[in-house]
Amino acid sequence: MKRPGRVGIRWWRATGPAALLVSLALPQVAATSPLVVAAAAPLPGRPDLSTYAGAPAAGKPTEVAQQPFGLAVFGRYTFVADPANHVVRLLIDNAEVAFAGAGSLAVAGDGADPAKAQLAGPYAVAIGQITQVGYQVTGFDVYIADTYAHQVRKAAVTIPSIDNPTGAQTAVITTIAGAGSFGFAGDQGPAVTAKLNSPYGVAWDPKRKFVYIADTLNNRVRWIDGRGVIRTLVAAPLNQPRALAVNGDGLYIADTYNNVVRRFDLKTGALTTVAGTGSAGYTDAAPGTSALLRQPSGLAFDEKANLYIADTGNNAIRQLSATADHTLRTVAGTGKAGEFSAHRRRSRCDPTAMS
Repeated sequence: MKRPGRVGIRWWRATGPAALLVSLALPQVAATSPLVVAAAAPLPGRPDLSTYAGAPAAGKPTEVAQQPFGLAVFGRYTFVADPANHVVRLLIDNAEVAFAGAGSLAVAGDGADPAKAQLAGPYAVAIGQITQVGYQVTGFDVYIADTYAHQVRKAAVTIPSIDNPTGAQTAVITTIAGAGSFGFAGDQGPAVTAKLNSPYGVAWDPKRKFVYIADTLNNRVRWIDGRGVIRTLVAAPLNQPRALAVNGDGLYIADTYNNVVRRFDLKTGALTTVAGTGSAGYTDAAPGTSALLRQPSGLAFDEKANLYIADTGNNAIRQLSATADHTLRTVAGTGKAGEFSAHRRRSRCDPTAMS
């Protein structure tokens, strides 16, 4: 992915409001892929795999995405956390702009345009509260785990209603958790004065209106309530959790260095393992709790409640079926690092995120 630089930022400011206004105001009749890639028919039961954005390329770090880690999708919009370039990118159909971060290793810009702010090294991004009037989206939040800054930030986007064509879209970034220095402190108090240690994951709970944080090097998951108070949700036996996903009353945790995926029941407080045994390895087409994973680092659900796992150490994407058997199957990757192979089941190189 090419970095948009100043031209991209100007494009976002000039055309972003109009593009968002027109596209979000209308109901989405059908979802279509922004890029069409000609390919042979996929094998039965296995989705086709194609490049959506970016390409293996040599170039200046400021011109290509060196480490696209976190992903979040909202309609036609894909947000990409690019920690090496200190930005969160926004892909709109075939266009790409800088959504947050000006490209410097720094922390600044609260209360201003996200594109003018500074991010130290964002590794995760999540869509938060979405507000609508009828079919039109009038606002949405984007949560950013700024891992290197030991903070979580929120970009709040407001879109004028369709009957107010002269209204201006606004976007404002603020810090919602982390005082900016690493450590562990602040539970039961304001999240903005608490200490985090390299948060690699963030998730929004639309039912409870809570924000969950994978406080990775503190080996715990923390949550922020509607008043901005932070608390620890679960700690032991987690070992550097790196990804979170919410599905109903379940918070799913990629317990990366325990080689498992866990489910925390948000009603009862019970913590159970849903995939992996705790031993690093690779087994396929087996019940989730008897299959092996190796450093899972990304999680996402589809509309049928199947859980997709970025099995980072195995260079594969796995699917934990929502059916009664809860079978874990590989849907992408061969287990070997690489970009492409001659087969439909192509190699992946250390996948770290899902959306």
